[in-house]
Amino acid sequence: VGWALPVGVESQAEWFALFLREFASPQDVVQRLDAALPDGLGVYAADELGPGKKVPQPVAEEFNLRIHAPDAPGMAAASLDAFAAFAQTSHFAFVRETKKGVKSEDIRPLFETVEAVRPDGLRLVFSWREKYISPLKLVRAICPDTPPEALRLTKTRQIFEGGGGAASTLPAGG
Repeated sequence: VGWALPVGVESQAEWFALFLREFASPQDVVQRLDAALPDGLGVYAADELGPGKKVPQPVAEEFNLRIHAPDAPGMAAASLDAFAAFAQTSHFAFVRETKKGVKSEDIRPLFETVEAVRPDGLRLVFSWREKYISPLKLVRAICPDTPPEALRLTKTRQIFEGGGGAASTLPAGG
């Protein structure tokens, strides 16, 4: 129901809408779906959406970005330096080709959080309140010289209006 992630981006926090012909409690839905999934996948929560209610969309998403370049030890540092410089700006022009032609827009407001969490990684929170742009395109805009195969981008949380978030708390080992 949400935005599809680009190829090469992992996720630990996906959600979907399931419409049933007969009532089932959220706990029953979790148990039945979880039992049918292969190892490594799990259902952690279910919410009931009453009749006539719209399926909510996330207003933001949290990602972990890791720069993995064992053959180029300076690449992670250079990429993280680019993000550190970006975080200090109030405006960042992103030029891209769209179906309607070349478009330039300020992507800085889409980054709510840019936080170093390890020597080769960042925690990023993207805001979708105004618009959605592929998280991978946003990352590539900041560090265009980093090859795509060196980027390990993993969604860890979806944030809904009011602060709720899918997979905001994963079970141990999840």
